[in-house]
Amino acid sequence: MRISPTPSPISLSLSGLGGKSQKISNNQRETHIMVMFTCDNSSCSKKSWVSGHVAIVIRGYPDNGYNTAVYKQRCITCKRLGDFNIDKICYVERVAYWLKTWARVKMARQVYEKKRTPPHLSELCEGCKQGRCTQSLHIGSH
Repeated sequence: MRISPTPSPISLSLSGLGGKSQKISNNQRETHIMVMFTCDNSSCSKKSWVSGHVAIVIRGYPDNGYNTAVYKQRCITCKRLGDFNIDKICYVERVAYWLKTWARVKMARQVYEKKRTPPHLSELCEGCKQGRCTQSLHIGSH
């Protein structure tokens, strides 16, 4: 999935609700996914980076609709918002897990393999700035 540069967060909808619904969600979960970012600044030396902790908000609605917002990160070198390629498997598994959980579908508990990625830099994370990143929520609770 390739998303062109736009202001963050990026709203994705696979349910037909559109990016921002006027409806009130009855379920919401802040979580994270793995993403490969690229910097489109031709004068920047940083061409790409991987983040294992990109903020995503999943909202469920009473009519079984849902939407998501995926928050971008800034380039460590030039501070410009990066473009991203979402790890599709990670995204689909994460969204499906929460939709099934809200629908009370019995499932085996998910076990995630911890992938080694660089440390999370809150100052470059748009999810942290919006109070939506689970990494910043954990930092603030200590």
